[in-house]
Amino acid sequence: MRLSLPALLLVCGLSPAVPALADAPAAPAAPAARTKVLVLDVKSSDLQPGEVATLTSLITSKLARYQEIEAISGQDLKRLVDLEAQKQAVGCDDAGCLAEMAGALGAHIVIFGQAGRLGGTLVVTLDAFDAQKGVAVARQPIEASDVGQLPNLVGPAVDRLVAAALHGKAGTATAAGETLRGGGPILAGRAREVFDQAAMDLCVDAGERLDWWFCDKGSRYTENAFVRRYREVTGAHDLDPFEVNRNKASIVWPSLTIGGGAVLVLASLPVMYFGAVDKTTVPLLATDYQGAPIGLSVGGLGTLVGLGLTAWGGWMFLDALKFTDGKPTDHTLKEAAAREATERHNAALAEKVAKDFAPADAATPAP
Repeated sequence: MRLSLPALLLVCGLSPAVPALADAPAAPAAPAARTKVLVLDVKSSDLQPGEVATLTSLITSKLARYQEIEAISGQDLKRLVDLEAQKQAVGCDDAGCLAEMAGALGAHIVIFGQAGRLGGTLVVTLDAFDAQKGVAVARQPIEASDVGQLPNLVGPAVDRLVAAALHGKAGTATAAGETLRGGGPILAGRAREVFDQAAMDLCVDAGERLDWWFCDKGSRYTENAFVRRYREVTGAHDLDPFEVNRNKASIVWPSLTIGGGAVLVLASLPVMYFGAVDKTTVPLLATDYQGAPIGLSVGGLGTLVGLGLTAWGGWMFLDALKFTDGKPTDHTLKEAAAREATERHNAALAEKVAKDFAPADAATPAP
């Protein structure tokens, strides 16, 4: 049987009536009310339990620097009740229940975080939840190469989170869309927590058959793949013709090489036949003509060269298909136009990420 939240809090000595203590007679010089901030334990499957506990404690201690904030940690709650068991008992697994619980405790803001690894990067995301409004109000990502960098990054991250969640300051935390990392902030277009796509660049490599590529996180993309991503991110269709335009040069040379090799092989086979099998029709090619195996030598050499040309042409053909998504349609977009397209793509991507990072009520400062 599920217990009601007020009954459960009453049993644990955390009755919803606790905030009513503010109605009791106060001293004439009572200090200004402090904002209660509940810090839930950071969740992570990649960090050790001790590291998770230390990270949560670090966040709480950074919040405690603010005189106007009363920080309540998950450990404070667990001294009275097993919070996880309580959540399961009352079915508290959504934003509305979280707001109800925080409100019953008198907490205005709930801060929770997640930590995990993406390759060799440790990513920590801190979220602020307004219990009174029932909405998420701020988010601050952190990137570090190892756990040892977090003590220097958590403080500035908490400052930005508080500025956005409590003070409603624009240009901080989520409004700026910046990620704190062990080396400085990065552009919003590279916020991997929101978009798993980094800003693109045009990588010029004169050593390749094709001089330039679209590059992202060290990966290379064909022109057709970029056109599809450009259309998805910007919503524009001005590059659509480049996805179907044919670049014949990428197929002509492989085709000519394959054709030349095949012709050479076909021409060499009769020479070998008249040199080794039918020795009377063309005596000059016969193996016993003046003791020289002319037919076999010429035919064998021609066959080997022809097979080599055919294999080379086949490799170039497959290589061209790989560059063109299986169709001879890539690299008709000139380099200058490609650079302009990448800039438009990156600007649209950064705008999308900044919007996803912005608080739901950024226009209305928290009271």
